[in-house]
Amino acid sequence: MNQKHYLKTVSLAWSLLAAQSWAQAPGAQAEQTRMRVRSVGASLEMSGQPKDDKSNRAQATPGDSDLGSQFILPVGDPTLPWSLFATASEYYTTNATLSRNNKQADGYFFGEVGLRHEVKLTDDLTFEAIFREGFFRYHSLSAQNFNSLNAGAGVFYNLTELWDITLFGRYNFEWDTNSRSSRDLFTGHTLTVGAQKTFAWQSGNFIYVGYSSIFGWAQQFAAQRNEHSLYFGAQAHLTKSLDGDIYARFALYDYRQGGRKDFNATATAALTYHFSRQFSANASFTYVIDRSNRSASNYDAATSGGGINFKYQF
Repeated sequence: MNQKHYLKTVSLAWSLLAAQSWAQAPGAQAEQTRMRVRSVGASLEMSGQPKDDKSNRAQATPGDSDLGSQFILPVGDPTLPWSLFATASEYYTTNATLSRNNKQADGYFFGEVGLRHEVKLTDDLTFEAIFREGFFRYHSLSAQNFNSLNAGAGVFYNLTELWDITLFGRYNFEWDTNSRSSRDLFTGHTLTVGAQKTFAWQSGNFIYVGYSSIFGWAQQFAAQRNEHSLYFGAQAHLTKSLDGDIYARFALYDYRQGGRKDFNATATAALTYHFSRQFSANASFTYVIDRSNRSASNYDAATSGGGINFKYQF
C-alpha cells in the first residue's frame, strides 16, 4: 500500500518551581511537566497516519499531537493552515516533586491556550510553528504554581524513496515564571533531531518507531542536558469517535554538569473521544522510572487524569 505519513511531535518542556526546602535540581523540576505531556492521549511524542486513510479524520501533520486528531473538511473546502487551541485538564501524580525521598502526591489543574501554523512547502516537506502559554495550579503544593510560555518551529521531511522514513528537526524556546510574582524560574532552548518510521493501514490504525536526540541549553546551567531516546507506539480507531493510544520511550539523559547520567523509561496508555471537529476529551495513565548514576536522583512516578480540548482551524 502506498503510505504517506507525516510526523506529529511534542516539544513542550515545562518546569516546576523549586520553592520547597526539599526541592531538587532544576533539571528534575522541568521533568515533571515533560511527564505530564507524555500522559496526554493525543500528546504522544511521535505518530503518523497514512495518506489514503478512509476514516473521517485528517492526515496527521506536525503538531497534531498537541491538538488531537483532525477531522476532514467537506470536499471543496481549502486546507486550513492555522489552529487556535485550548485545553483544561485535571491530573493526579504520586510524586509531584520527582524525588527519591520526601515524595509528595498531589493533584493539579493544567490549562493551556495557543496558536499553531502548519504548511506543506513541498509534497514531502512540512513546516510547523507553535506559540503556547500553559498554567499549572497544584491543589496542595500551591507554592509550585507557575506559568510557562513556549514557542518553536520545525521542519519534517518524508523520504519517499527510502521506506517512507520521516526526518525531523525542531527548535523550541521555553520561559517559566512564578504565577504569583512573575519571577523568572527557568529559561531554556532545545534543538531536536530524529527519524521515524510509521506502519499504517487502510483503516487509519498505525504503529510507529523512532529515534530522537534533544540538545538543551538553559540559563540555569545545572538543568542543561541532552536526551537520546528510542520510542514506539500505536494508535487504533476503536470506533468512529474513540481512539486508543499506547506509547513507550527509553532515553538516556546526559547532564553537562557533574557527569550525571540518567536512564529514563516512560509508558503511556490513553483514550481520546472526539465529540466534533472542535471538541474532544481524553483520559490517560503514565508511569515513569528514572535511574541515575547519582542514586539520590532516582525517582518513579505515576500520573493519571484527563480533560477537555478545543481546536478551531482557519
